[in-house]
Amino acid sequence: MIETDTQLLDEFCDHLWLEDGLSKNTLEAYRRDLRLYAEWLARERKLGLLGTREQDLSAYFAFRYAGSKLRATS
Repeated sequence: MIETDTQLLDEFCDHLWLEDGLSKNTLEAYRRDLRLYAEWLARERKLGLLGTREQDLSAYFAFRYAGSKLRATS
């Protein structure tokens, strides 16, 4: 993960806590999910969070859910 991403995650979680008063568990879940994405983004795309594009998010979701039994429903 790129060093500036760690700072961005901290600032984002602080903002959520201050503005929305989210619980500790919710903040930890957001932090974990975003950290996993940031690590994947740095490793696979050589980008930081601020460089994220729509296609990066789509590729990450495909990576995360490859082989899962989740199916689209109508």
